[in-house]
Amino acid sequence: MNTALLIACLIASLAAAVLAALALSRSGKETEREAAQEKELAALRQELGALREQREAHERALRTEIAESNARTVGRMGEMLLQNQQRMGAGLEHNLSARQETLNKTVQEMQRTLEVRFGTFERSNEQKLENIRTTVENHGYFCQDSSRVEKLACAVSHPNFGLLCDMGNFLCADENPADAFGIVAPFAFYVHAKDFHVKSGEGTDPGEGFFRSRGGNYLRGSIVGHGNVPIKSCLYALKHIDYKGMIAI
Repeated sequence: MNTALLIACLIASLAAAVLAALALSRSGKETEREAAQEKELAALRQELGALREQREAHERALRTEIAESNARTVGRMGEMLLQNQQRMGAGLEHNLSARQETLNKTVQEMQRTLEVRFGTFERSNEQKLENIRTTVENHGYFCQDSSRVEKLACAVSHPNFGLLCDMGNFLCADENPADAFGIVAPFAFYVHAKDFHVKSGEGTDPGEGFFRSRGGNYLRGSIVGHGNVPIKSCLYALKHIDYKGMIAI
């Protein structure tokens, strides 16, 4: 009985030792596995950090490239705008120069015509013919603005040269006739009372009978007083300077 008990105790001790050894072995393997996992995690963290740094470097390079590209684009746009402004300025200067040259030629032709009729300006006081006068009408698209015909009259500066002022024709240059007559009335030798129906160029084409102004508006002749020309305002401008000449309807 004692021998059996002893054997049982020995078996139990042996089993406990085996179990302890197994447990110790398993614990060592788990420790090794955890160490391996930690090492793997550290490697992954290091790789992730490197990838993050690469991404940040790429983003910085991309932002720099975008900024430089925008700067180049803005620079090119600025150069293009400057070139366009220079071309437009040159074209405008050329256009204004051409118009000024045409106006100067017109003035010279007027002066020559008056010299033929009345002699040179120095002798005009002796040779002028009081009953013969020459006029220019604000007609067509070039010599139609009040400022242009006023400049022409002032440049010729002859007592026998004046303007044939047409109330409606100023609309062909998109100029308000009342304002225009306030400028040209003092130079008027003769007056045309003309009226137009006016339609905005922003609308649809009103159809047959209408023509376009210099600025693209639509005009059509009408009975005097039935259109859009401020006839009364034009007459007031003439009355204001005590105009005594003829008015044709």
